Amino acid sequence: MTAAENGPLRAATGSTMEVIVLGYDGCLGAGLIGAVDMLKLAWSTISKEQNREPISVSMASFDGQPIQDSSGRRLKVDGSVTADPASAVIVPGYLSDDGDRFLGAASVAAAAAWLRRQHALGALVCGSCSGVFLLGEAGLLDGRRCTTTWWRHDELKDRYPRADAQWGAPLLEDSRVVTAGGPLSWIDLCLHAIRALYG
Repeated sequence: MTAAENGPLRAATGSTMEVIVLGYDGCLGAGLIGAVDMLKLAWSTISKEQNREPISVSMASFDGQPIQDSSGRRLKVDGSVTADPASAVIVPGYLSDDGDRFLGAASVAAAAAWLRRQHALGALVCGSCSGVFLLGEAGLLDGRRCTTTWWRHDELKDRYPRADAQWGAPLLEDSRVVTAGGPLSWIDLCLHAIRALYG
């Protein structure tokens, strides 16, 4: 059962809801910037209704420094991730010729620890395409139904044998962990996050 079926993930509390789109070296620039744009567009529409809790959307890297996307573009971010709890976190996919080396990097380990902490604090943690592997590094796929892009399905199963990887599923949510397959799945992922946050 999804959060949308249960109603909004967070009840209105008078505080600002924060959605963080995580930028990191090698991530797909379209997924990173597109997610920020889509979430801000959705909020600008939602905010026209009365009694809506404010939402803040930010693009953050682990250290607050600009990132280099998979096409070599240097992208500025709004700041660094913080220890404060977010309402939702979006992780775009990445491109890498050497997945083992990429996922073994210290920066990925630090991001994984942060994702694990955010989930423990109540955040909805979402990964699209290969970004799902960062959720796997955080241990968030263990015992949960999940999906990824079809050409990395077997790799996902091999790397995270405790995950319940579902072949061909476009989007799955299991205990506030949302995964989606395909390089453009960030679109569905963002729409799902909005539904989960606002019903």
